[in-house]
Amino acid sequence: MDMRQRKLEEHGIESDAFFPPFRGDEEFVTQQSMSRFKAAVSKQIGEDFVLKDGRRAYGQRLLDKGVQIEFVSCSMGHSTVATTQKYYANCRDSFVNSKIFDMISQ
Repeated sequence: MDMRQRKLEEHGIESDAFFPPFRGDEEFVTQQSMSRFKAAVSKQIGEDFVLKDGRRAYGQRLLDKGVQIEFVSCSMGHSTVATTQKYYANCRDSFVNSKIFDMISQ
């Protein structure tokens, strides 16, 4: 995050967006910019990856941490909670069992 902050300061940008644009007045980065960013990261780590996998992991991890599904849905830009439930609310047996154990042991 320090590198991100330095880059924003260098460009005189104040933004809450995780990937703010460095050119223009748009709110978010373009697909082309994300593709370049992904290529740079892939080269640096020496492995290719799919951005969609990161999105899936993000949604699932928030839900696994107990974040309310309405917040997860909103943060992912879903128009309804049903979309989040359909694609991200995959309750894992170990997660469910640990939550039940936590409730019982209180």
